[in-house]
Amino acid sequence: MNYGASQSFTMTPNTGTTWRTCCGRVVGGSGDELHVHQTVTANHTIAASFAINTYTITASAGANGSIAPVGAVTVNYGATRASP
Repeated sequence: MNYGASQSFTMTPNTGTTWRTCCGRVVGGSGDELHVHQTVTANHTIAASFAINTYTITASAGANGSIAPVGAVTVNYGATRASP
């Protein structure tokens, strides 16, 4: 890349993940982000990190039955949660 030029990068989280950080800043959310460096005057590292989406499942049982585990459990995107 020539001194003073610009370069575009498209970074896309996989399904079931969200942005964590990009280039030292918190990004958050999902979907594509276009990261543009204008006026490049030195070496630079582009680094993006992503996190798996997590969901809370709250379990409870009515009269005449039981459920385990009871209460809230966290499950990763695409995973299953079976009773112990």
